[in-house]
Amino acid sequence: LYHYLGMAKNNVRMYLQDEQVRYKKYLYALRPLLACRFIFKENSRIPMDFKKLCAAVLPSNMRECVDKLLFIKQNNSEKESGEHIKSIDDFINNEICAISELLEKHPKGKKPDENVLDELFVELLGA
Repeated sequence: LYHYLGMAKNNVRMYLQDEQVRYKKYLYALRPLLACRFIFKENSRIPMDFKKLCAAVLPSNMRECVDKLLFIKQNNSEKESGEHIKSIDDFINNEICAISELLEKHPKGKKPDENVLDELFVELLGA
């Protein structure tokens, strides 16, 4: 969860601050946020396919907007850019805040024993 939230925050900071944005970069922020939603909802492996992930956790009020974004990305250059999409910006910002608040309340797991992990790693390598 922390990893995905950090990815989303970094992508927003790096790619979504200018007046013009590359539409592909919206997906770089959306995917990790939807991954967080999926972890909270399903507590299982996240679907690799973005459309499956969207089907599982994207709010219905965002589906049309994200579908349009995917259409733009699929039918234009990877570098296609334009004006901000307010509904997606708002969703991303709200999700970052909501997930951050949930993580503050969520008890952190016990740190794994590094020796056990080291032994497993050596065993897997066959050394």
